[in-house]
Amino acid sequence: MIIFINGAFGVGKTTVAKALRKRLPGSRLYDPEPAGLLLRHLSLGRHPDGRVIDDFQDMPAWRRATIAGIRYSALVASHTIVPMAFSNTDYFGEVVSGVRAFEPEVRTFC
Repeated sequence: MIIFINGAFGVGKTTVAKALRKRLPGSRLYDPEPAGLLLRHLSLGRHPDGRVIDDFQDMPAWRRATIAGIRYSALVASHTIVPMAFSNTDYFGEVVSGVRAFEPEVRTFC
């Protein structure tokens, strides 16, 4: 099972995810933020068209990397908990749909 915890920055998503992980045997926490930091660094903070990258969710490569990271986590854990801060519902839908392609049991909480 994949559990998405979505909400605004600073509301305690990661804190809740860590507490849930302690109570859910066989679970892992997958934080997609480090992948976003790496991709932003590699792109020098700009999209190919020159626009500044303000938010990871605007990067198609980050959305694909997030799906891939969750998939790898799901290979080694019975449950993966993912704290995320999506404000764009289309992007959120893209990631959730990508995850559902390999894991039918997906729960989302906002």
